[in-house]
Amino acid sequence: MTQSRHLDIHLAHTQGFCAGVSVALDIVDLALKHYGLPLYVRHAIVHNHYLVNHYTQLGVQFVEHLDEIPIGSRVILSAHGSAPEVYAHAKARQLDVLDATCPLVRKVHMEAKKMARRTMQIILIGHRGHQEFVGTKGYIPESLCHVVETDADIDALNLDPNQPIGVLTQTTLSVSDTRRLIDKIKRRYPTLTLPPEKDICYATQNRQDAILDLVKQCDVILVCGSKNSSNTTRLYELANEHGCPAYMLESAHEFTDAMIANANRVGISSGASVPQILVTQLVERIQASVSSTTCHQDPSTEADVWFPLPKPLRDLADLSNPHAD
Repeated sequence: MTQSRHLDIHLAHTQGFCAGVSVALDIVDLALKHYGLPLYVRHAIVHNHYLVNHYTQLGVQFVEHLDEIPIGSRVILSAHGSAPEVYAHAKARQLDVLDATCPLVRKVHMEAKKMARRTMQIILIGHRGHQEFVGTKGYIPESLCHVVETDADIDALNLDPNQPIGVLTQTTLSVSDTRRLIDKIKRRYPTLTLPPEKDICYATQNRQDAILDLVKQCDVILVCGSKNSSNTTRLYELANEHGCPAYMLESAHEFTDAMIANANRVGISSGASVPQILVTQLVERIQASVSSTTCHQDPSTEADVWFPLPKPLRDLADLSNPHAD
């Protein structure tokens, strides 16, 4: 039943596909168009169930292990990045590899290799088991790798302060939490070497900044995205931590009127792997629940950010980006 009242809907100024996700999806689209099926993807191309289901319906086969792929087939490696042994395994199985690793994740892999060559003690900050974390960890020799996910992990560190120590992070972590963990590590190991540039990617930073803008002006926050998405989950957590009730929705079908029953201003954001259609459907569902709405959105901070396709696919690409918004 439609409620007779006005509602202001504030859309996060920066949300949805980042450049890394856009180019990963372009790779899948171009591979389908020019090579056809069969086409395999190791792990979810990005952490969004809607997109995985979309490509599954087009015939793409998602696998967790390369042994599930017939020898000599074509495989796309997901945007989260892969460990060196994955590439070696693919070569051994004579697979035609299209690498969709986000360039910012690849940068962390390069930093890991540089630190390992210097035999630095490497502190890796991230979520154990997350696909990106697993991939990055693969570039660090076990004897040099020290995992930090919590304060307790820092307390348990037993590093040689007379030997070089470096730190790397998963790119999709909380900006504030990561900064706090690094500051705590530096207090124990003042000579800690940081990467040349911050590992937290621009898209993670921008979306978290946008959520913080929303909580200042909204009564409730709705975050679109899949629960297995690290950056999406962090947006939901960030809103709650700053005192604004928040809900995480896979799709508009999960929306209920009760979520906005006491709200006059609703904020909506979405993770870096969420297609615009899911946000649009949620807005339409909200608009159908009340008699009057006004939508507000400031310009995105990422309008001109893009990453090039891998060399093997550049010649196949159309002039237009099929995922440009």
